[in-house]
Amino acid sequence: PYKPVPIVGEHGAGPFASPLVSGSTVYTFGITQILSAWNVETGELRWRRTFEDDFARVPAFYGNSVSPVLSGGKLIVAVGGAGSGAVLGLDPETGADVWRTAGDEGPAYGSITVADIAGTRQVVLFLQKHLVGMELETGELLWRQPFKVPFDSASVTPFVLGDLVIISSGQTPTEAHRIARGEDGSWSVEPAWSNGDVSMAYSTPVLAGGGLVVFSTKKKGQLVVLDPESGDLVWEGEPRLGENGFLATGGGVVFAVADDGRAHVLDVRETPRAIRTYEVAQSAIWNYPLLLDRHLVIKDWSHVRVWKLTPPASTSGSPDSPNDPQNDGAR
Repeated sequence: PYKPVPIVGEHGAGPFASPLVSGSTVYTFGITQILSAWNVETGELRWRRTFEDDFARVPAFYGNSVSPVLSGGKLIVAVGGAGSGAVLGLDPETGADVWRTAGDEGPAYGSITVADIAGTRQVVLFLQKHLVGMELETGELLWRQPFKVPFDSASVTPFVLGDLVIISSGQTPTEAHRIARGEDGSWSVEPAWSNGDVSMAYSTPVLAGGGLVVFSTKKKGQLVVLDPESGDLVWEGEPRLGENGFLATGGGVVFAVADDGRAHVLDVRETPRAIRTYEVAQSAIWNYPLLLDRHLVIKDWSHVRVWKLTPPASTSGSPDSPNDPQNDGAR
């Protein structure tokens, strides 16, 4: 059982990290950094690891929210707390260490991205005070870039597009860093662009219709689309959508589920345009929505709800027309 300290009690007792399913195993990583592997069919516990004896402070102040990732035959997790932590590459069958990259920083709160950058498969994530890239195969630290926000609370998962890593958190600008490897094998991190009019607090962006769709905290919550190569604003929606929004995309449509229980539907197949807004929950939402076989799965504080999606038949017609198929684009 986990009891948060009073100052962070409003965030709840978790869990915060998303479970990971691979084959017949589901991996869970709890708010106190208890890592477990379960048999999907029977619920039997296959193996478990805890890390309370490894570090001075476990878990991070707000509790663990770093979701596990499976890539290259390794289960990747970040563990530890303030001033002491590690990123681990584990054998998914046994939970044993394959590699461990330890240091004087614990993890932040965004999850892990695995991507090919400059010809090398890398693990990219936020630590307390840095954005880092590690080689997937060995765990070797390749590069790191200072990134500090109040309370060490970087909560957005880094978004990788080619050699660009796009980041933000709290009220910091949305910015991109270009990762490169020199002829001598050394790595460099250079600023590529920065947009101070757009910032992300907890909401990881998605790529849709060739644009980077962001739920910005500016203007009390706003959907915007950026050019991912330049950071320029391509489109902006109405303000005051909520404190945060969590994005899912499929079929040229983006669903932005705000923390107030509303889902905003954005069509990005041609020119971005807002289609409709639906009330999908009656309590606060802090989970990402799931698009599953033409259904939208919503988890709020007390319920799981499944909504049926009916794709729009065409892009023609006026959105104000009652006979426009886009008016019935999601139910």
